[in-house]
Amino acid sequence: MLYDRMAHFHATGKSMTICPSKYKKEHPWLKEIDSLALANTQLRLEASYREFFREKRYHCSEKTIAKAKRQNRALTFYDYEKHPKFKPKRGEGCKSYTTNNQNGTIRTGDQAIKLPKIGWIRCEFHRPIPSQCAIKSATVSQTATGKYFVSVLIKVERSHMPKKPKTSIGLRFDEKGLYTASDGSESGYEKLRKEAEAHVRREQRKLAKMQKGGKNYQKQKRKLAKAREKEANRREDFLHKLSGELAQKYDIVRLEEPKEKNGVKTPDHSTRADWEALTRFLAYKQRWNGHHVVTREKRHATGGARDVPQEK
Repeated sequence: MLYDRMAHFHATGKSMTICPSKYKKEHPWLKEIDSLALANTQLRLEASYREFFREKRYHCSEKTIAKAKRQNRALTFYDYEKHPKFKPKRGEGCKSYTTNNQNGTIRTGDQAIKLPKIGWIRCEFHRPIPSQCAIKSATVSQTATGKYFVSVLIKVERSHMPKKPKTSIGLRFDEKGLYTASDGSESGYEKLRKEAEAHVRREQRKLAKMQKGGKNYQKQKRKLAKAREKEANRREDFLHKLSGELAQKYDIVRLEEPKEKNGVKTPDHSTRADWEALTRFLAYKQRWNGHHVVTREKRHATGGARDVPQEK
């Protein structure tokens, strides 16, 4: 679909909408796939194009420009950063698809889940799904280490828990320890990060010493993927437990965003990404408990700081 849309745009200068069903004659294996999964892929492609056309200034990254010079070719609209890109067939990243529940095509049972065009599959649930809820969709994904996961989207009415006595805490972003608390408490993040990164670096050094393409290289590559997956899981588990503890203990959590240096925010890295994840987790967990999250912006148009309540 991406190739046909690019060819049509190159020939006419206009966009077009393509239905996935037109490809089933040429590729019969598409009939084995759930039609709603194909429809969701079409919707994602259209959303990517809408985001691309909303850009007022199109630009290419320095890496793309250097690659075009090496290949001795001119840059095209495909090289723009926001333009949808082809994904490699044998990519190393996470592969996934999303399908919707239609007349009970997605159901859960005793240690099993039913998926459209696949049937019942034995699985291990992270937590039980409430019986009163309605299942909206399911996303099936495969990680780089070959593990399969199903994420189920449900609709359920959640009643707010009783409000606790008003207590508050202030958290300021810190590059080493994730945050600095107003009461002086520590998060324990720095120790976790050092241990996790040391394991990944050790596997990366082993991989760098091996010859590319060999069997040992592929084995070590898989070990590195497992190390990275374990590191990501440890970080996510730590952030969920930390945010849950803060949400249960404090009625109001005040967050202070990273300071700006010469108009530029702190560069993105693993600690900044974990800080943003912590703020997301706190936002909905505080809402579940009937509590609040307040974000303090360091710089405002008037030159002062202000508190902005987040009711996401």
